[in-house]
Formats: sequence, structure tokens, C-alpha cells
Amino acid sequence: MMRYGMCEAFMRFRAVVILLALLFCMRLSAYGHNLPDSVSLDDLRRRVAGLLIVGFKGTEIDSDSEVAYNLARLGVGGVILFDEDLTAGGKGKRNVESPEQLKKLVADLKRCAGGRKILVCVDQEGGKVNRLKPEYGFPPTVSAMRLGQLDNLDSTYHYAYNLASVLKDCGINFNLAPCVDVNVNDSCPVIALKERSFSAEPDKVAEHAGAYIKAHHDKGIITAIKHFPGHGSSAGDSHVGFTDVTGTWSAKELVPFKKLLSSGAADVVMTAHVFNAEIDDVYPATLSAQTIDGLLRQQLGWGGVVLTDDIFMDAIMKNYSVEQAFELALNAGIDMFMLGNNSPSGYKDGCAKLVVDTIVQLVLDGKVRYDRILEASERVAALVGRATR
Repeated sequence: MMRYGMCEAFMRFRAVVILLALLFCMRLSAYGHNLPDSVSLDDLRRRVAGLLIVGFKGTEIDSDSEVAYNLARLGVGGVILFDEDLTAGGKGKRNVESPEQLKKLVADLKRCAGGRKILVCVDQEGGKVNRLKPEYGFPPTVSAMRLGQLDNLDSTYHYAYNLASVLKDCGINFNLAPCVDVNVNDSCPVIALKERSFSAEPDKVAEHAGAYIKAHHDKGIITAIKHFPGHGSSAGDSHVGFTDVTGTWSAKELVPFKKLLSSGAADVVMTAHVFNAEIDDVYPATLSAQTIDGLLRQQLGWGGVVLTDDIFMDAIMKNYSVEQAFELALNAGIDMFMLGNNSPSGYKDGCAKLVVDTIVQLVLDGKVRYDRILEASERVAALVGRATR
């Protein structure tokens, strides 16, 4: 009787073990069906991390700095530099104090990455959008609006070449410029009032942007044309909330993008977080497959890197969860994400790791295909390969 009871208990135990094993295999299958057998979880994490450009605090770093961890261990694709720290709700020092300090900081950042090449980015458009200011010891710059008013392509090239030379000297290899938005609305708070547009004439915008880009290329600096599909007609600022351009945007705002893409001048296209129901009546541009995959890739033929404006801007994060934002953006065709982490809403510790964990889980859950990560990773690797060290 005891032997029978032991046998029955064993059979029940074996049945439970088999059931658990089946459930475990089913879970692995559900999580791993997007991953080829040759791809490990570590491989996936490295590829995902390489799609991120991250902001950080500090005019100097050491081995304990979060950015050092992000570069050395997480493997992020790049960093972005700011002069002002807005995370405490006011202005303060962020990454820039002087040319000498900045050179050392950039060199230290590159050392953290070991032998891996990274993108070191800055928004140095010129004029009011100018992270390397004269007050820190850098040369003065000229705004896009002023260059458009001069309307001399040689002058635009000259000023842009001088600007790019300063970046090169500091070790910066990626300028998040030029702004190719058309100056449709003279009261636009984020474009016109900051003198970021070359002109209200699309062809002139394209011509001056082309000269600006060539000057950077001649110094070995890659660039990003922004903000696709056009932010110049907006009445609002996507940094601080939902921005709808449905009633003000027109197809002429695509002209500078079309011309620069067809000429082969562009390195990267940066998206705007604007909502435009004429293109997609559900999602803003950064999260819109109709805008990115449809308009930019299929209609305009762009096969290179598409980079978001800071995806943690309020236009996105006030309306979508982190998981929703990255799922939609990746499936829309975004390749690279800007995580500036420099908002008045506060600094987010562990932001890069959170994003890597989020995207990896989206892939494991089958919500984003591994092939989409691979495609983005290969585009980013080609871009990084063209950047100077």
C-alpha cells in the first residue's frame, strides 16, 4: 500500500514537472520567436543600446558616472552635449564651461567607450540655438535666418565651415543641424522666433542648407536635417505639449527634404513630434508609420538613419507610455532615439537602461520584430562608420 502511494505521488510529481517544462518551453517560444537561434539576449541588448543617444549631467566624468556606465557597459551609440541644465526647473551648468574643459570631457567620453566609435552630438545651429557660446570662450555664430537674409551661399558656407571647425577641434563629430523647416509662421515659437529657418522660400532653404552641410562634411562632421515633415508652420512647441499643424502645414514644407535627400547631401533625418491629420490622423510624426515608412521612406526614398527629436518631450510623454512610444516609433521606421534627459520635468536616473529594457521586452513579447532592430542597427553602424573619431 505504501509502495503504491509512493508510486502515485511520483507519477503526480513527474506530471507536474513535465507540465512546468512544457509551460517553460512555451514561454521561451513566445519570447524568442522573433530571435534567430544565433542571437543571444546579450546580442539583442547591445544592438538596442547602440540605437540610443543619451544626455547626462556633468562637466567632467569619472568611472562612477552614469554616462560612463552607459558607454562602457550598456553600449549606447552616442551622447548629446548641452550648455544649460534645465532639469532643476531653471538654468545651470550642464556639460560646457570652456573649450579646454569640453575637449577633455569629449576625450574622456570616448575613452569610456574603449575602442568603439561613438557619436558625440550637439545642437550647434548658430545664433540663438547655440550650445557653445561666446560667454564660454567660443567664437560667435550666425543664425540661419541671418544667413538667409544675406542670401549668399559662399557666406553660408564660410560661417558654417568656421562653426564646424570649432566642433572638430573639440572632438564633436555630429551636429544636429541644419534646421530645414520653412518659415511659414512668423510667430512660431520654436522656429521663427528662434531664427532657425533660412527662409520662407523652400528652394532657398534647400540651397543654404546644402551649403551648410557641405561645410560640415568638409570638416568631417555629419549632420541631421530637421524637423521632418516640417515644424515651421506650428503655433505651438512640441517640447511642452501636443502640437497640431493640420490646418497650417502644406506640402511645400517637404521641398527642402526632397531636394537634400535626392542630392545625397543628407546624413540623418530628424523627426518632429508634430501631429498632422493630413498625413496621419491618429499619431504624431515620430510615431507614425504613414509618415516615416510611408512618406519619408517609400515616397521620398530615404534609406538612411531616421532619428527622433528627444522622445521624452512632453508632446510624446504626456500622451503615451514609454512602452507605447517605443513600440510605435520602432514599428513606424525610427532607427535611433534621442534621450536628451534635459527637461524642466526633472532628470531621469537610469533612463538609458530603462529604454534598453523596454525595447528588449517589446522584442521578446513579439511586439517589435527582431528584423526591425537589426535593420536599424545596421543603418546606425553605417552612420557611425562615417563619423570621425
